[in-house]
Amino acid sequence: MTKRSDRLLQEIEAGALDSSSSISDLLRKVITLGGQAGSTELRDWAARELRGYDSDAQLPPYRRVAAPLTMDAVTMHGIIRGQQISPMELPDFARNSITHDLEMRQGIGEIEQLVSSRPQGDVVKLAPAGASDLVAYMNAEGQWSGRIERMYWAVSPVTLVSIVDQVRTTLTVLVSEINANTPTGAETPPSEVATRAISVAVTGKRNVVNLMSAQGDGAKVIEEVAPDETPRKWLRVSAAVLIGLLTIVGVILALMQAQGWRLS
Repeated sequence: MTKRSDRLLQEIEAGALDSSSSISDLLRKVITLGGQAGSTELRDWAARELRGYDSDAQLPPYRRVAAPLTMDAVTMHGIIRGQQISPMELPDFARNSITHDLEMRQGIGEIEQLVSSRPQGDVVKLAPAGASDLVAYMNAEGQWSGRIERMYWAVSPVTLVSIVDQVRTTLTVLVSEINANTPTGAETPPSEVATRAISVAVTGKRNVVNLMSAQGDGAKVIEEVAPDETPRKWLRVSAAVLIGLLTIVGVILALMQAQGWRLS
């Protein structure tokens, strides 16, 4: 008989591999799976992807994007639309907070909606926090040869689609990690397995984790240790030193030949 957790994993995997499936629905299933496994980290990640990330929450790398800062304005010569500006053109107090780096903290459903609701062929226009007040200040100070109407990031829809795709990929990796590390016969994935799986899926890093799996009357500790990078580092250093020595020898031989020396 198929266990409920197995069905959930199968549904999440099938949905992640189907580009037409709803990411939001899959994330709700992940919350349920995290509840069964007892993994707070798994539930929290899925909930943040659905509801959005608070201002003090750490963003996954795929939610940090680059987008040009632009504005619409009216000048003596006409109307300007989508004029790119440098953060250095902003008042001093705004230069560090408004740059070309953009944090996408919206829920994944809102990001999908931004892509689908934009006019065909247009960019997605996202205003920085306090943009209207900043525009009013710049107009009052005469910091632009004309009147600024609005300021916004011009985000390519491809960038937003990529964020959604990254979440889909994260779900695929998540299921793969859970399936690969859940002990045979376990009713549900252990919390350590689920927590480690979401860490690997989001960051790509594997940490040292101790897992317990029941065997017979006792329990066996399965210790997974992160690969030791020391031998690899030593090999890289040795190779670099050898290449350096060979280069020096080659230069010396070339100089000797240029001076008319002959090697027997």
